[in-house]
Amino acid sequence: MVETAQIRRRQKASSESKLVFNSLYHHVYDVEHLRACYETLDGRKAVGIDGVDKEVYKKQSTCLMILSIDVEANPGGLFSP
Repeated sequence: MVETAQIRRRQKASSESKLVFNSLYHHVYDVEHLRACYETLDGRKAVGIDGVDKEVYKKQSTCLMILSIDVEANPGGLFSP
């Protein structure tokens, strides 16, 4: 599903040069998407401006909460009612 949505956004952006994407909601509403993005991060890259690397981020409670959400209990994503 994530790949399909990404393909649709890519096609839309390619076909409409004046199109502006101004929402990041599609990046954060789906716990599986967040987990997949986190897992693909290369932990050997430079740290962010805040000095936090992948390993430190993993230890932070916010990331742990996101990574440990039971997707079966909340199939619509992190912000579903």
